[in-house]
Amino acid sequence: MTINPSDIHDPITQFLVGEDINLDNFNTYLGPDNATRAFNIAENPLSATEFFHLTIRVFLKEVLGISAVDLRGSNKIKRQTGILGDIEAFIGTVEAQGCSMLHLHLLLWLEDAPMSQEMSEALQGEAFCKRARQWIKNNITGDIRGLSVPKIEAILKKNNYSYSWPLRPDNPNYITLHKEELQKLARSLLVCVCKGHGCLSKNSTKSKCKRQAPFDRAEEAWIDEDGRWGPKHLHPYIVGHNQTCLLLLRCNHNIKLLTNAYDSSGIFWYITIALELEELNYLDFFVDTYEYSASKNTKPTGKVKVDKGFPPLPGSRSSKTRHVRQQGHETLPAFIGQWFPRRSDNNTKEFYLVSMLALFKPWRDLGDLKTKDETFEHTFDVFMLNAPKEYKHIMDNMEYYYLSAEAANVTDEDARKGPDPE
Repeated sequence: MTINPSDIHDPITQFLVGEDINLDNFNTYLGPDNATRAFNIAENPLSATEFFHLTIRVFLKEVLGISAVDLRGSNKIKRQTGILGDIEAFIGTVEAQGCSMLHLHLLLWLEDAPMSQEMSEALQGEAFCKRARQWIKNNITGDIRGLSVPKIEAILKKNNYSYSWPLRPDNPNYITLHKEELQKLARSLLVCVCKGHGCLSKNSTKSKCKRQAPFDRAEEAWIDEDGRWGPKHLHPYIVGHNQTCLLLLRCNHNIKLLTNAYDSSGIFWYITIALELEELNYLDFFVDTYEYSASKNTKPTGKVKVDKGFPPLPGSRSSKTRHVRQQGHETLPAFIGQWFPRRSDNNTKEFYLVSMLALFKPWRDLGDLKTKDETFEHTFDVFMLNAPKEYKHIMDNMEYYYLSAEAANVTDEDARKGPDPE
């Protein structure tokens, strides 16, 4: 399960940063506008972090039925039945996106769920597959109440729909409003657009949706004897989700069922290993890590001992691993080719902004550098509000190259002129 709370647009975050919002009688049309909300979070990242941890703690306890209890200095897990059933164990990794928004990758083990080999054997029987299909139907859907694609597309999509408040269950019209709310939330938050760089990643020469859209049409939830499965999918671009989570969290999320060891190993690798490397920006990745071929019988070179290595992705043909250098190493980058553009040159200003974002902001494809509605200047200004001093110093040193060149040119010019006549 992946949960991506909307820290910018959730009313609770804006309340935490000091906006005058009545959470007991919330009105969507009152309070800060979209730009102000974004600026508030850029100015108050601690409030966004507090919101994230508050949301996740409450979600784990009240929705999934798991919470940590401090008993005499020892954390114990308190369990109760949640919307997915009884949770035996869980592990989660918090990831910061390129724009520093936090989201959670969560692996959950259901109580009494069969182990990998047992699962493979159980899937050969119709009785188990029937129970599995029912569980998928109850908990995961890629559908909006059976609506056809044209009817879904006709629903008005509202930008930043997360700036809203869940329905009160004591509302006399709750059942009707609840159905309408599900439609609006799913249409606004979960329909994968697959345009530009929003969710596309390039593999070789082809662009592919990170969420694997478009999804195959399925009239009902299904699972086969090999463990392949899918929820009800009438719209090819609706992400698989849980309706209760959508109503409560009011944010983008997805949920998957792991039925075999191969799927599990890939996701486990990602949330436990890959995210540590993903948090590095372009500069830090090449300075603080290096590639090593496990097929060679030579030890890593260099005086600094490297004690952490990351294996290649499951299924990869490569035998090379990525190693992280220990703190205190003195490796420096050697930039080849033309020097970086000058900060103060208006003719190359946008090129400078793009270069700095590409170098210092974590990204996986170019679409992560900024959204299509933002300018590079705005994105850069927001990024610099919380950028480490080390990055600012490096940028200053880049600019020093031009200052030194100017000083050298002035010196050469004075030398050619010779001393001033008396």
